[in-house]
Amino acid sequence: MRKLLLICFVILAIVGCGKKALTPEEKYERVARYQKLIWKSDLTEDEKKFKEEMDEVVAGLALKSDDKDSKEWMAAFMKYEQNETAEIIEKVRKEKTEEKKSGKISF
Repeated sequence: MRKLLLICFVILAIVGCGKKALTPEEKYERVARYQKLIWKSDLTEDEKKFKEEMDEVVAGLALKSDDKDSKEWMAAFMKYEQNETAEIIEKVRKEKTEEKKSGKISF
């Protein structure tokens, strides 16, 4: 009985200590948070820890480019960049239409 209980604890410990799997949405949220922290100068202890963790992820992407996890991280980075680019384009379009409405002429 003790051996069975010990085996159960060992199996639970092995499974519990495994790498946490993140969904693509969670990866995207982490990428967005990381991108905002890159340019921030004064970081809290939690933000520093998160930034260091994400720096390791980014460094690992170049080394492990063919596994599924790395591809999901790259997809999250690409999605973030596409969303940021789309937001900037939309902002510029709104500014241009406002300039046209107000009658400003710029050369």
